[in-house]
Amino acid sequence: MGVLDSSILVGAAIARHKASVLTRVVEAAQIGLFDPVVSETILSETREVLCEDFGRPADQVDAYLTTIRSTSLVVPLSTDSPDLVKIVRGDAGDVHVIRTALGVIEHKRELAQRRIFLVSDNTKHFRPGQKVYGITFVTAHQFWRMLSEGDAGEA
Repeated sequence: MGVLDSSILVGAAIARHKASVLTRVVEAAQIGLFDPVVSETILSETREVLCEDFGRPADQVDAYLTTIRSTSLVVPLSTDSPDLVKIVRGDAGDVHVIRTALGVIEHKRELAQRRIFLVSDNTKHFRPGQKVYGITFVTAHQFWRMLSEGDAGEA
């Protein structure tokens, strides 16, 4: 399972080259090479960034997010905890991403035994290789390499 951060979803949406790693990761999710996970909070953040920061038309962004939502497991956020802000190196604005990953464990117990990757290119707050509560932080490039080599297990 791969929790897709908005850095991945936004990057794929604005990629100039359809062969970019970000685009490949999102396309791999859409064709079922792994089980993508998002939350409404991640989708909302993605919409805001695409519309406000990149000036993308709302109808195009909404169509993109409808596709993401239809091919992903949309989980509620886990229960909040003061300790979570430490995991994201003090950035309270990124706590919702780790809460999305923990939401799989908390709300979808039947899936909690699967390997869970938090896929983000925000390496400042999600240090690649870090493991927290059984969740492994990876960049899009690392995740794509794992998928390509069959090393993601039952992602």
